[in-house]
Amino acid sequence: MSDSWNKQYHWRTKGTTAWAKSYFNAHLVGLEAQLAGGSIKTTEIKDWEGGDVELGNRKNKLITIYDCSFALNWSGQASDGSEVAGVIRWPEVSHEIEDNDEEYRFETELTTGGNSASSLYTELRSKFAPTLIPVFKSFRPTLVATHAGDLGHEQEAESAKKDAKPIPDGAPVIGAAEEKKASDESAEREKKEKEDKEKAGIPLLPPGFGSI
Repeated sequence: MSDSWNKQYHWRTKGTTAWAKSYFNAHLVGLEAQLAGGSIKTTEIKDWEGGDVELGNRKNKLITIYDCSFALNWSGQASDGSEVAGVIRWPEVSHEIEDNDEEYRFETELTTGGNSASSLYTELRSKFAPTLIPVFKSFRPTLVATHAGDLGHEQEAESAKKDAKPIPDGAPVIGAAEEKKASDESAEREKKEKEDKEKAGIPLLPPGFGSI
């Protein structure tokens, strides 16, 4: 941590969008299920929308900031051997759902398959999709357990571990290069602003002072 930052007074955020995409990719893609009406396998996450996923510190309070949506594609075979495919959409993945103790909603669509796929599709809606909800319930504690220490909240990070669902070692990291580039550019801007102030003779505020 920089000695010019004080978590008791200042606002700071950490971007974790790439990590969030990696979390859901690791826990939702590649799942297989054998149902009475056939077999299915989740294949990819698509259509991520809604903005960034962040952790924030405001006056020593840890804040989770996220409100996104995405679709989970799946494919498989009906009991008669015909090919089927579809989508499970999660229209709201938000910190407010956790804050308000609400349930995660999902929507489903059959994109490939006729009448022979109806039994499998019904089972996907009623039996398979609900089994994915614990992944969403574990998202916030895993976010906190993984990243809160970087904002000076080690105790909260440790406490969250009991409900966390870590990304397995070796799982692919989604969008890490883009996020690192943005972080490096932000750090470079902060460095330049500091240098410009020093050249202009503007005093730098000591720790614990300054506006938020």
